Amino acid sequence: MGPPGPEGPRGPEGPAGPAGEAGSTFILQHSWVEQTLVACCVFRPLVNVRLPITTSGGPLMIFMNVVMTGGGHSSCQPMIDGTWAGQSGGFPSPPGSAVAPSWREGLIQTSGGGSRLWTPTRVYLNVPAGNHVFELQCVTDLGTMSVNNNGSVVSSLSILELR
Repeated sequence: MGPPGPEGPRGPEGPAGPAGEAGSTFILQHSWVEQTLVACCVFRPLVNVRLPITTSGGPLMIFMNVVMTGGGHSSCQPMIDGTWAGQSGGFPSPPGSAVAPSWREGLIQTSGGGSRLWTPTRVYLNVPAGNHVFELQCVTDLGTMSVNNNGSVVSSLSILELR
């Protein structure tokens, strides 16, 4: 057996492969510093968090990072066109009362001094394609809770549409 020969010329490029699956689509990132005071026991829309979004009908993954101070147990809920985003997917929604609001997105203890960061992420199903209004509302079950503590901190949210 003799020594290997020189490398031959490069062959022609082959045909393109099949298209891959579609990935996610960036819908929105929003940050705000404006303070909202939320009195017990009714969901209140946050200042500067009423935003237009356009979707193509895929599930939405919503990341929420909300800084809360005071109150008792607190929570927020994403709203699309005035309806809780989980309703279209048939998510469970515990009944609320005048004293204990529905904690359908979970809750965090915000009393006891200092700021708390509420950071849920959830996929919301069956959001129809089209132009919508997104809003974030928050609630507490005791006294008054502050979102963004006198405007000295930043809260944010991001929305991706999954394929």
